[in-house]
Amino acid sequence: MFNQSAKALSLDRILLQDGLSFGVVRHRRQAHLSFVQSVDALIIQTNSSTEALGIVREVRQLSNPDDYLKPLFLHPIFEKYKHLQSECDGITDTEDLDEAAEKAREIFRLSNKLPTQTASHQHLDGELLVKLSQYLYTRKKALEPSPDRYAKLHYRFPFLTSFFEEKGEQKALSILKLGEKQGWFNTKVVDKLHLCPECD
Repeated sequence: MFNQSAKALSLDRILLQDGLSFGVVRHRRQAHLSFVQSVDALIIQTNSSTEALGIVREVRQLSNPDDYLKPLFLHPIFEKYKHLQSECDGITDTEDLDEAAEKAREIFRLSNKLPTQTASHQHLDGELLVKLSQYLYTRKKALEPSPDRYAKLHYRFPFLTSFFEEKGEQKALSILKLGEKQGWFNTKVVDKLHLCPECD
């Protein structure tokens, strides 16, 4: 699959493996809708973890499930960045995409089982709960916070934290509480933080 839209930037590079296309993303500006839609999966290969998180944020904030649930892989240069790995579907070398292709196909298989129409929600919190549930289902994993010393809460919640700027990260906790109250999730305490009641 190689669309003309994928040629928009001279930086664009697309790799093919077993009938799947992998777009290599080096800069946040490449994570635009037309490029994301032109490939089956993305490989993040940037110079910084901040830029990589920006790319994740751009993709996860897209409105269509085919786009925000897109398989994201990291280049091996990010092997030491555990908080970043928790946001993606694995690490892959651009020279050997067999494992990434297998993982992507599993995500597509589970995505195809999702309802084609989700219930409309009156507020953003409900919409994020649906998106988070879709993400967790297609990845077959529980939501586990990952330590991140640069995050305001000192933890990141994979997928969910991508919807909030640094000053609004505590909003993720209220959404998780709402999900627990409505019976979407079971939770357990893994750590406690003492935050200022005025500014969190």
